Amino acid sequence: MKAMISGVWHADIDPQIYAAARRDAGPEPFRHWVTPAGEGRFTAEAGRYHLYVSHACPFAHRVI
Repeated sequence: MKAMISGVWHADIDPQIYAAARRDAGPEPFRHWVTPAGEGRFTAEAGRYHLYVSHACPFAHRVI
């Protein structure tokens, strides 16, 4: 398995080590949501936000 952990690319990593690194990484850096006007920190505006997805990413299915 290949993965980037703490900004370091690992070409061949044991899935158990990867799972431990994800568990110890701490909270996700993105904590706020784009919501309709007045409901959240970021308001929804047409053309303001863009979502870029890499089909090579194993986690991309979450946003596609």
